[in-house]
Amino acid sequence: MTRVPFGVTCSPFILAATIKHHIKKFKGNSEVREMLDSSVYVDDLFYGGDSLEKAHQLSTDAVNVFREAGMNLRKFQTNSTELKKIWIENNVTSETENDNRKILGLIWNVNTDTLKLEIDSLLEMIPNLKCTKRHILKTVAKIFDPVGFISPFVIRVKCLLQQLWELGLDFDDAVPQRVRQNWLEWCAEVETLKSFSLKRTLFSNYDMDEMEIHVFADSSTKAYGAVAYIRHKRTFEVQFVLSKTRVAPVKKLTLPRLELLGALIAARIASYLKSLLRISACDTYCWTDSSIALNWIKGSAIRWKQFVANRVREIQTLTDPGKWKFCEGRENPADLLSRGCSAQKLLNSEIWWSGARWLSQPKYLWPATVERKIPEEITELKGVKTVVQNITVQKPEHPFHCLFNKCSSWSKVVRVAAWCLRFIKNLQKTNDKTKTFLLTSEFEEAQNVILKYVQEEVFHEEIQRLKINKPIKTHSKLLALCPYLDGNEILRVGGRLRHAKLHENTKYPVILPKDHVVMDLIIRHYHLKYLHAGNQLVHSAIRQRYWILCARVAIKRIIWKCVRCARLRSALSQQLMGDLPPSRVNPSRAFSKVGVDLSGPFQVKPRKGRGIRPMKTYACIFVCFTVKAVHLEMLGDLSSDCFIAALKRFAARRGKPDEIFSDCGTNFIGASKELKAVCSTESVSNFLCTNEIVWHFNPPSAPHFGGLWEAAVKSMKFHLRRAIGAQILIYEEFSTLLVQIEACLNSRPLVPVSSDPDDLSVITPANFLIGSTLDAIPERDVTNFTIPLADRWKLVQQISQSFWKRWSSEYITQFQRRSKWQRPHYNLRVNDIVLIKDDNLPPLKWRMGRVVETFPGSDNQVRVVKLKTQLGVMKRPIHKLCVLPVES
Repeated sequence: MTRVPFGVTCSPFILAATIKHHIKKFKGNSEVREMLDSSVYVDDLFYGGDSLEKAHQLSTDAVNVFREAGMNLRKFQTNSTELKKIWIENNVTSETENDNRKILGLIWNVNTDTLKLEIDSLLEMIPNLKCTKRHILKTVAKIFDPVGFISPFVIRVKCLLQQLWELGLDFDDAVPQRVRQNWLEWCAEVETLKSFSLKRTLFSNYDMDEMEIHVFADSSTKAYGAVAYIRHKRTFEVQFVLSKTRVAPVKKLTLPRLELLGALIAARIASYLKSLLRISACDTYCWTDSSIALNWIKGSAIRWKQFVANRVREIQTLTDPGKWKFCEGRENPADLLSRGCSAQKLLNSEIWWSGARWLSQPKYLWPATVERKIPEEITELKGVKTVVQNITVQKPEHPFHCLFNKCSSWSKVVRVAAWCLRFIKNLQKTNDKTKTFLLTSEFEEAQNVILKYVQEEVFHEEIQRLKINKPIKTHSKLLALCPYLDGNEILRVGGRLRHAKLHENTKYPVILPKDHVVMDLIIRHYHLKYLHAGNQLVHSAIRQRYWILCARVAIKRIIWKCVRCARLRSALSQQLMGDLPPSRVNPSRAFSKVGVDLSGPFQVKPRKGRGIRPMKTYACIFVCFTVKAVHLEMLGDLSSDCFIAALKRFAARRGKPDEIFSDCGTNFIGASKELKAVCSTESVSNFLCTNEIVWHFNPPSAPHFGGLWEAAVKSMKFHLRRAIGAQILIYEEFSTLLVQIEACLNSRPLVPVSSDPDDLSVITPANFLIGSTLDAIPERDVTNFTIPLADRWKLVQQISQSFWKRWSSEYITQFQRRSKWQRPHYNLRVNDIVLIKDDNLPPLKWRMGRVVETFPGSDNQVRVVKLKTQLGVMKRPIHKLCVLPVES
């Protein structure tokens, strides 16, 4: 395609995409590529250079880029006569080009290098206008001032249009006299704009890094907006850049909120100019004459109400709140934006075109921002509910608590405390300071200080009574220990062993509470000291020095949290046995929901005779979920073709199943890994889709999820081993034996056999397949008896329904009892750390994993999780996992 059809909806996109493509292909100067990418608008290119050479080079590169795309870039315009001559010689422009060119709706005079507004069409239209809402709206739409040169003049007519909208007038209704007079005055002033022109260049031969951006914001009850200027830091030269104004919303807002809206426009303009002029590092100042809005901007956004908070948050994101300043309203050029002015006043306004007077002066002459008290009724503070009764005073944390939480070892806690005590003592000495390693006495002293602090924190009341020689209260937990205070004011057991020849610490152990972090450190210390000893040994060792209340409970809790012991203990997770699925407990056609598994290989001979080498064969077991009926098929190999053939034979004899369930693992009994490989092939998947069969795979390493067919495999092998022994059968004998075993399995009673002769015959899977057991005695011929067809149909239905009634009342009810996993256990959660059981490795070499996703059942009990390990992500049942007692 080499042409773009004009007028087609997709044409603008095709043109823009084509231009972008060829610009991207350009491998030359990156500045040229960036210039073209950002300065092409439809089929026009707007750009410039700081020098004649640079402008010429950019134009040459642009022509080359578009020439490769088959586009003729021409009609170049410049304010340089020398460059224009070069272009004429290169045939990219002509001498007949008009001096006034349109650039994005503005008129550029290339000789004077000035910009003007296109108002001739507006002047031609005004005499033919009527004073109605329709024509006023038409006038507003006719004004094209994208830079905002005459925003103070245009805002007047926009406010008139809003007044008409509030009056509810129709588009062609006559407007009120006051509005008509203002409208006619505005139309008469449009002629004045013909003399308006503005220099195109902001600065010449200046580094943009020496520039500052100043944006002024203001609001009134009618309108709000902002105007931006660029100031040179050295010469203090100021140039108008951009302005933006909006009419105040019809829904009345407070003046401070309108001032905040003006500040928001100022922040957006500042951010836009920094990216447009590529001077992101330059200083940017924003000015407003509203103390309230300034207070909001410099405060935290979360303090204010929603309206104010949202806008303050955006302002603080786009600009630095510290660069927001206050200026008086009479020195704010944006005041013209918010109130409007006449065309003549606008053209002669020095403050509009050059900014505030002090912008052309040094920085120290700028107005200072003075903090002003804001009335409480307009601060827009968010309401805060205070509930007095819930206020709590938190005491400062004791240094020991910080030490206990940071150190995981009791010996380290004592050493740190000992060093701190030595430091304090050395500060109190003028000379002879201790500088050696820690002494045993210092270690003992630090230990006593810590124990004394713990006792004072927990047993404060008992200690105070003992200090004044009063007995402790009768309800105290220490009453049976006869406590006393030793010389270091440490609480010890009085006991009854005063005459025993034991160490003093053993006769009078230190009393300690059970629920304290220090107790956890001490118990863990002795547990590790005695090489991960058990509860009894750790308890005995601790009793040589300490008497911990309820010590056995505390010791058991700490040892249970030991990760090394947990790895060796390897206690696998359990969970309450789940409910049976609907396919197991609801009546349905036999073999409509089946489980499938493979067994083998078995050795068979293709035929009789000497020298015939045996070959491998496999058995495919289908088990009905509803009535436990079994169907056996023999497979020559594990190819997908053999399996599909077996599945077709099964469906032809038993009916097409709706759902098939199977294992999904690599270390199960039998040939489950081969089954997964077979069922994962494309041919099997296509067969299942074509026949509308849904296949469900159990989680990996979860054979108990498929207990139904695992039991069937076990029963089949039971009969097979006893029937064959060590013999090797031929193919026909083996296939016949499988069918006979199938008959035996389908003749098993589904419920316990009763010894009462008056009871009904036992119910078996065969009853649901052929209406009686497979080994039933033949009845006498009754075909000669004439039975009406309707009665015969009812009889058949009655027999079928009787089987299902007995199935519901006798067979299903026996599954109420849970033989194991009889109570709920801890539900694994995301980020839990677990060991993954591997039957081929000892527990210390089991891999660790982190739970990343759980799969709760219908009863919200988690039995399967997804784990992240070093080898990747895997899914495992919780019965193969050992939860480690570590913090998630």
